[in-house]
Amino acid sequence: MHSGQLNPVSLVFALVLSAVAAPFARAQTIPLSEPFLVDGITTYDAGVPKPEEILGFTVGSRHSRPEELIRYFEAVAANSDRVRVQTQGHSHEGRSLIHAVVSSPANLERLESIRTANLRLFESPDAVSDRALDSMPGIVYLAYSVHGNEASGSEASLLALYHLAAGQGPAIDRVLSDLVVIVDPSLNPDGRDRFVDWVNRNRGSVPTTDSQDREHKI
Repeated sequence: MHSGQLNPVSLVFALVLSAVAAPFARAQTIPLSEPFLVDGITTYDAGVPKPEEILGFTVGSRHSRPEELIRYFEAVAANSDRVRVQTQGHSHEGRSLIHAVVSSPANLERLESIRTANLRLFESPDAVSDRALDSMPGIVYLAYSVHGNEASGSEASLLALYHLAAGQGPAIDRVLSDLVVIVDPSLNPDGRDRFVDWVNRNRGSVPTTDSQDREHKI
């Protein structure tokens, strides 16, 4: 591998780091409405919506509610053959717990065989040949915001999904061929809803640094 190239897992983590940084970018220097071009992505598919096109605000300008996270994930899945959104359960308060499965269209068509092969590798590793192992895509699980007031994680999940679904170029093609990426936008939507409701109701148009301000008393 050339020193200037990223392997698939490294590129995924580069995407994640870019997404984590985005909500904290200064709007006057890097517009939040523009994706961050990372190594391995040459352009973006205009057919895949950006978060602001679905939510009506740029990531980082306000806190996204759990239902807004779901709305964006479903919109991306409806416009990309790389993404499937699935529901794995419901929270104590009845909110949907979802995740996006992101991979190449060919891998998505054989998800069940990939799943069973992965289980076999876990349960009986000695029974899996090196040849079979070489043909198995790796599985990466990206889980965001386990605590309700861990705000930036779920915001980053929106951008991570956009990068993976819309990014174009040989490197991203290799990532999607070699990996199945599971993106879970919020492990705790009940806690997030409580926190986001408070912050969006109580913060001012200009954030205050005074720790005694009501904005910070959650």
